[in-house]
Amino acid sequence: MKAKQNLEELIIRKFEDVKNSYYRPPLDGPKIIKGPGVRKEERTAFIDLLNLVVGINEDFVRQLSQHENVETVIEGLFTHEFGHYIFHPRELSMALYLSHQAEKVFRELAEDIYALFTDFENNMIIYYQDINREKLARTLKAIYMLAKDSKVITALMLYYKEKMNIDVDINLDRFDRKTRKKILKAVKDLERIIIDSKQDCGFQYSQMVMFGNAIKPLLEEEKNKTYKILICACKSGGSRLIKKENVEDLPIDAKKKVEEAIRKLIVVLPKGVYEEIKKHFLGEEEKEGSDGRGVGIGIGSLDVKLADRRTVEYYREAAKEYGIYIRPRRIRGISSVNIVFGQKDYKLTDPVTNTDTRYSGGKILPGLTKAIRTEKVLYPATIETLPTLILYKDASGSMPDPRNEKCYATIAGAIFVLSYLRSHAKVGIALFDSETSEIFYGYDEDELLAVLCGYKGGGTSIDMERLKEDLEKSKQDYLRLDNKLLEEEVKRNPLFRKYLIKRAHVNVSNLRSESKKITDFVIITDGGIKNIDEVIEFMKENPQYRPTIIHTGGFDLEIPGYDNETSGVYEGIKVLKCNSREDIIKFSKKTIMKNLLSKFYYENV
Repeated sequence: MKAKQNLEELIIRKFEDVKNSYYRPPLDGPKIIKGPGVRKEERTAFIDLLNLVVGINEDFVRQLSQHENVETVIEGLFTHEFGHYIFHPRELSMALYLSHQAEKVFRELAEDIYALFTDFENNMIIYYQDINREKLARTLKAIYMLAKDSKVITALMLYYKEKMNIDVDINLDRFDRKTRKKILKAVKDLERIIIDSKQDCGFQYSQMVMFGNAIKPLLEEEKNKTYKILICACKSGGSRLIKKENVEDLPIDAKKKVEEAIRKLIVVLPKGVYEEIKKHFLGEEEKEGSDGRGVGIGIGSLDVKLADRRTVEYYREAAKEYGIYIRPRRIRGISSVNIVFGQKDYKLTDPVTNTDTRYSGGKILPGLTKAIRTEKVLYPATIETLPTLILYKDASGSMPDPRNEKCYATIAGAIFVLSYLRSHAKVGIALFDSETSEIFYGYDEDELLAVLCGYKGGGTSIDMERLKEDLEKSKQDYLRLDNKLLEEEVKRNPLFRKYLIKRAHVNVSNLRSESKKITDFVIITDGGIKNIDEVIEFMKENPQYRPTIIHTGGFDLEIPGYDNETSGVYEGIKVLKCNSREDIIKFSKKTIMKNLLSKFYYENV
């Protein structure tokens, strides 16, 4: 009984020591498991990233203590588990992404490969960071001694032995020649894995696939055997694969954390992948009108394909995750000021500070001393008026269709719309290709975003004869194979940009009925506006408009003085040249900060 009590006290003390070495991250624990545990990860040591809890199994500690000092084992295990939170996979969003991708790629082996990969990266990062590295290495040696008959553990230990300089005798002769060959090949493939904790989904996915392919042949041979060895040694409980049912069983507050983590992925993932992960873990919300038919509003007779509710929700979430700006509402009440209107005879009720004793010899004498006469003058109440936003988004064939793929121009537009709308400013939106739709004004987010996320697809044509001629003459195989390209594919392919002819048209006559209030006029386009001279002339004649063009690149803008490379003010229009997709977001937010947050306008109520 005393020994059990001492082990429990030792676990608690070592937990606090390791937590201090990591500068006390917000992890609860230790959750001490006695016996086999309810879930298989509870049979070892583990971290629950969904609930931020670290735990350990006493029986597992006793097993490892047969090969290593018990204090070293406990400290090594906790060092490893804390590393999952600090280093790899670190973010819950990354754990969710890798879990989903592992299930897609490795299917029945996903749980083992995900856990082994995150443990592998985590162990090496901890070693390179020199956090309790000696105790971690000795703990890994104890794990190997416990499961030396496992082919997977043997391959991993061969790798650790070289990288961590672990003094351990690994006898490959216990395996047959074919198995030895597979183990050595796995170790060689593991050498290609890059050890890095950066939160780059594409990078971590590629490393996980490389890792999985390296150990998959060994795992497949052991999959029909008892998993006791793999559970105890290979996975160490660690960072377990997150399944859909794990999220479904969470309490409401924990599920909200998952929702927030998934929302972070909207910034780094393509639209289709993000929506797939969101649907997998959170399910699909059934909303009226979510059948892809749009929201049923009219914006004129021109051909505009409105977005469905799912697309609207995607770009709303993307805008919020990238960041929107909301200007606090400022109202000035009725104010007053005291105006001097000469003098009057002093009364005892008058304040001494308002007396004039020049006529009474410096003393207050009734009948001689004078008082300053003031009258209170009221000023009317005023209220801050914000500029109107009119946003023209290029929806021609050279631009991405926001309903089918991630469109950064649409995300930028959504940031504009939500920032102005939630600051109580008036917003109008129009889409253009070879023609411009009527401006749609409103205060309803869903309706405005449905228009913004719409698509037209015209205004861009292809010189097909020249293209086909060049394809036939080309000596490049990848071009000669594409003789039967579809016209829509060519429009979106940067290799064929030189064959595109774009003649977009921005109709500024829609603006002439606007009031004389300050209006921020924003165009988001990849260029090729054929009537840009009309836009310039209109802006010169209407100084109440503050024009900004966010030029995403691809086609030239024929603005005098603009070299299509350098941002600046040309002909009274601020042109922001984007050199990357991130620039589109950055310049949009910069424009909002200057126009919406930095200017003050007041009018009488």
